[in-house]
Amino acid sequence: MNSKRIVLLAAACFTVIFSGCSSMIDNAVRLEIEPSEQTIEFIDTWEIDKNKIYDSTLSWATQTYNSSINVIDMKDRDAGLVSIHAIFDVPVSSVLLPCNYSLQIRVKDKKTKMTFVIHEMATQLSGTYPPKNSMESVRTYFRNIHNTYFSAIKNQTRADDF
Repeated sequence: MNSKRIVLLAAACFTVIFSGCSSMIDNAVRLEIEPSEQTIEFIDTWEIDKNKIYDSTLSWATQTYNSSINVIDMKDRDAGLVSIHAIFDVPVSSVLLPCNYSLQIRVKDKKTKMTFVIHEMATQLSGTYPPKNSMESVRTYFRNIHNTYFSAIKNQTRADDF
């Protein structure tokens, strides 16, 4: 009898929490992003061929993103393309703004191009907009992702030399 009450209580709590979260998402204010700030690119050159860079890129993506199966939209070795879609929370002042973005990595012999495209940012604070430094936080986040990618590919070239 007690276990039945516990299950019903847990289900009721879950329903209240879940419905509260979905209404927060529905009520989010979508923030306008300047077109010039929607795309951020990094281009690197390497001393290894396309296939090794591509394999290292996939390895990096599975290690970087917790659920790589859910975030990797497309993999095409022949075209040298890896496409990722993800969301991260941008810390701005005392709030976290969800940032929905895609990352496209194009691989050629001895060259990579990472292109981040911001699709949308939102805030739960109706009628307010983030401070001007919010895009700097996004750019810093993308630079950090690029730095981990650069290190992973660079370390792979060292491992191949061993």
